[in-house]
Amino acid sequence: MNPTDTKRATEFSKRLAKASCVGVSDEQTSLVFIHQLVESVRRAEYYPVIAARRPPSALRGNPDEPCFEPILAAMVRLREGQYDDAAWLVFLAVHFGRNSRTGWSLARATYRRWNWAKISSNVSDFRDWLKRGHLLKSGSFGNHRKYQSLSGVSDVGTGVAVESYVRWIGVTHRDALASFPVESPRATFDRLYASMDGVRSFGRTARFDYLTTLAKIGMTAAEPGRLYLVGATGPLAGARLMFGHGMPSALDKLCVDLADSLGVPPHVLEDALCNWQKSPQNFVRFRG
Repeated sequence: MNPTDTKRATEFSKRLAKASCVGVSDEQTSLVFIHQLVESVRRAEYYPVIAARRPPSALRGNPDEPCFEPILAAMVRLREGQYDDAAWLVFLAVHFGRNSRTGWSLARATYRRWNWAKISSNVSDFRDWLKRGHLLKSGSFGNHRKYQSLSGVSDVGTGVAVESYVRWIGVTHRDALASFPVESPRATFDRLYASMDGVRSFGRTARFDYLTTLAKIGMTAAEPGRLYLVGATGPLAGARLMFGHGMPSALDKLCVDLADSLGVPPHVLEDALCNWQKSPQNFVRFRG
């Protein structure tokens, strides 16, 4: 750990010791959880730090360049004033995920052919494009999306997911994301999250990742006020390991209280719990 991370870990250790968490009752599990928490803080800060220090190169936004990365590309598009393409790239990043072997190849291949202007006015052509197998040899889905399909037919796969997303957005992302009364960032997140019921294949994890990523790159002020454990897998398993068995709604409240005690936002704790429960006795650095 660098000095900043060491300082964070020390502070988290002090705060965690005051919390009532059965899952970290021994020194080793506590240490591993704290390391995962520090990692999650670093991941949450990654894109904001890049934006503050040195904006990503325009090459990052070019799908023909080896350095293309969809979230950094979204930051490039946002800097250029292309709000719709920026949000569309975030959707592609979340829908396809990053594969450990083929990287962002599916997002790259899709964006190379379909920017927002094209996809929003030609969804039927996009589904035909999928039917012809244009993505089948491009790569694989990321780990969190490994059960998805590249199908362009019926009610499954990428075709219907994209079609329902375009329908959810309507005309522009700016209007869609600002269409809810802004009571607070957390209330806005809750309403946006609920409104995504109609986006096919976007379950709890995809919605959570999509909305929190938009916030990380400065496209929305919405922020989660809880972990949204209903429908979760890894984060729910982590919450149960931390607090014992319980209903997701009750565990959600305990997790929010713990996040407040630790001084981290709920989405950081969500990420840390998800990774910690995979290996609670030995620290493993997970990369999605």
